[in-house]
Amino acid sequence: MLVEISRDRDAVMGQVAASIGITERSVQNIVADLCRAGYLTRHRVGGHNRYTLNLDRQFRHPAEAGLPVRVLIDVFADRDPGWRAAIGRLRSARSRVGAGWRWAGRPR
Repeated sequence: MLVEISRDRDAVMGQVAASIGITERSVQNIVADLCRAGYLTRHRVGGHNRYTLNLDRQFRHPAEAGLPVRVLIDVFADRDPGWRAAIGRLRSARSRVGAGWRWAGRPR
């Protein structure tokens, strides 16, 4: 989500959802979570929202604790969006595991 928003700060949630391959409602929930956590700042511009990434915000997960968001963006933002194929492989693996598997802490 952070990478997609870094690529187009003016993208509407429907565009982000289509490019990532999840529902628009899921995108709205994730963006709201990221705003609450301080990774994104929302600005109202005319009739839509514009998002600013807080690139110096550090990741919370122990494996990446202390690393700023800037590291993730630098690695992925300017790359060819071929990484979406990897996300498709993750989704297919998730579906093979079964309904009991949790994605992002929520039951499927």
